[in-house]
Amino acid sequence: MHAIAGDMTVVQCLTFTATFEACIRCGLIQSNMGYATLFEVSMAKGLITDRAFVPVQCSMQAAPLHEEQLRQALTGSVQLDATTQLHGHPIRKGYVFWQEDVTELVALLEELRLTQEELHDIGDIIQAETAQKAQWLQLSEQNRLYDKIETVTARQLARIQEYLIALKATDDVDTARRLLKHIVILGTYIKRRSNLVFVCDKAEDIDTTELRLSLFESAESLRLSDIRCAVQIADTAKISPASAVAIYDAFETIIEATLPGLQEILFCAEHTAQGWGLRCSVQCTDAPAALPSLPQMQLERDDDGLLYFTMFPAEGGGL
Repeated sequence: MHAIAGDMTVVQCLTFTATFEACIRCGLIQSNMGYATLFEVSMAKGLITDRAFVPVQCSMQAAPLHEEQLRQALTGSVQLDATTQLHGHPIRKGYVFWQEDVTELVALLEELRLTQEELHDIGDIIQAETAQKAQWLQLSEQNRLYDKIETVTARQLARIQEYLIALKATDDVDTARRLLKHIVILGTYIKRRSNLVFVCDKAEDIDTTELRLSLFESAESLRLSDIRCAVQIADTAKISPASAVAIYDAFETIIEATLPGLQEILFCAEHTAQGWGLRCSVQCTDAPAALPSLPQMQLERDDDGLLYFTMFPAEGGGL
């Protein structure tokens, strides 16, 4: 048997294969059949056409389509309605088209749109709140500085008010002229002192130019009042806000204390190893005995009646 049939295992395998193939060929075993019916009743919304876009197979779920829509689907997705897209692809001897339900995608996009609008509204609210807070902080800062200006210039403002009342009450031209000169001197100080408040606020150092301009403008107001005045300041780049304010306030204090009879003043702001200080010589008719507001100020008088004011920081201290 082995000599006639060869390997029996191979023979049996080939016999079974031939038997099944014969059954398939004669229809006893169905194979590769019913594809058209299966495609028609499937849930897929598909369509198969020939090259002329004539339908060959179509599922029952597919919506009617125009040839123009089919042509467009071959180049890109076609939106049939709010939740359906048409896609196409060439196949052998024709084209296949299918409709995709994008309901979930549309719902997700709508949710994202609503979220974006909500975030946009929240962003607008936050932006408005930030702008309002910034405006409030700016106003608070301005009020703080204005309150500080009012505090440091309160004495001069009160004296100007007294001079204005006296000016309204007098008919004497010389008295009125003298009062106006005093008002100009005090007004100049208020202007420059207010500027120093803004410049010195939250600053570690400022340019000595600010102090120089303040002293020179006050000196000019004295010259307009027929008072000879000369001002000198050390040629340095920077000065601390505290020293600048102390020097300018001391200059104004000396002027106000000697103003009724002030004739001539020489003021020097110096910078030493210990810090900033000042020297001032004054010629006046009514000399003060001391300056209560500046207890550290030294006052001396020579034989000619000249007054010498000196104020320097103690060792390790500062003005």
